Amino acid sequence: MRSHEYKFALTDLFRVVLPTLLVCCGLVGVLKLGANLRLLPPAAAALDPNSTVLAHQARAACSKHPAQVLLIGDSTCLVGVDAAALSRELPDNTVVLNLALLSWFDLSDYGELAAQFVKNNPGQVRAIVLLVTPEKLGMSRNEGQEQFWQEIRQKTQRQGPGQNNTAAPDRFGLRTLRQNLLGYLLATPLHGSGPGAVYFGFSSEVDAYMSLHHGTSLDLGELVRPKVISKRAWQFAPDLRRQSEALRAQVPPGVKLIAGFTPVARAYSQAQDPQRALEALHQWNRWLGADLLLTNLPITLPDVLFSSKAHLNENGQQRFTKVLAERLTVALDE
Repeated sequence: MRSHEYKFALTDLFRVVLPTLLVCCGLVGVLKLGANLRLLPPAAAALDPNSTVLAHQARAACSKHPAQVLLIGDSTCLVGVDAAALSRELPDNTVVLNLALLSWFDLSDYGELAAQFVKNNPGQVRAIVLLVTPEKLGMSRNEGQEQFWQEIRQKTQRQGPGQNNTAAPDRFGLRTLRQNLLGYLLATPLHGSGPGAVYFGFSSEVDAYMSLHHGTSLDLGELVRPKVISKRAWQFAPDLRRQSEALRAQVPPGVKLIAGFTPVARAYSQAQDPQRALEALHQWNRWLGADLLLTNLPITLPDVLFSSKAHLNENGQQRFTKVLAERLTVALDE
């Protein structure tokens, strides 16, 4: 004996499923339209520290910001100068923004990011300060990372019509929903187990720290002293001239280009390194054409101020920032 009997016609199935399907299709349409019309916020911070840093800098270059002095360079500049503290140290609290990237970038990439900021903030920037470790002069473009950088910029900068996107098609808008909306509501844990991932915990915290410190990041590693001090090569990359001239060409007229070296840990240096650095800086400037060289910055600092060979820790960052402020106070008046 059957106590109940259900009759479920095909029209009943459509009646149940169709409203949900229409709502889903409508949401997909809204997400696609919002992305195409650039109405949604840019992609939120990435999953790993390096991607988060690069995404932050790519967005900063497109932002409206009151900075009159820009810092550009490699990772030693990124973690070596607290731009917010530097602003407080300079006369009239001149606003400084750190747009430094990583060491594997071409020098022209540094210049391009600064030029983009100047374009978005016309008539505002007085000086661009280029700071790199001396070893950067021996590095050539890392072609394998160029695609990675382009993808980062495409994900973080709002794209206009007709721009190419190398990412896989987002047919149902799920990636747009995750990156451009949910990424701002849900905390994204950092990948990896390094001290940076442990300290910050989430990509949003890295992004927030950099915003608070005007684009500066923090290296939380611990210096490992070498058993033997290897002799530094002090050589130039074959394409250094091309890189340098390309960077110089990115500096807009009326903006002063100032260049100098960041310090290395004393355990990794030799007695003749300061003189060699000074010579290398002047030789490099034959192609760079900087308006002013920071020849009086320290080439080495005590090991206790470093988290790695060339990355300053938080204490070292504050020490070098104060020294740089003293040098720039004079340089900006010349």
